[in-house]
Amino acid sequence: MLVTTISLQHESNMLICFAEHTRLKNAFHAELLGAMRGIELANQFHWNNLWLESDSALVINAIKNNALVPWSLKNKWDNCI
Repeated sequence: MLVTTISLQHESNMLICFAEHTRLKNAFHAELLGAMRGIELANQFHWNNLWLESDSALVINAIKNNALVPWSLKNKWDNCI
């Protein structure tokens, strides 16, 4: 699976874009990893205001409810949040 993220400024200027191949076969895991990578990059670049969008309702629900994050990604997730 391929995870792609594009980050824009409030003026729609592109800040960063990335695509990473994951070895996961589960779309939810891949979507969640994409969100986590975006959060990691925001932290790395000291972007304090983050607007995270996803077309995955499961990812949005996982952000709202930490218990939905699969155990295999839990440690990485906890480090992001």
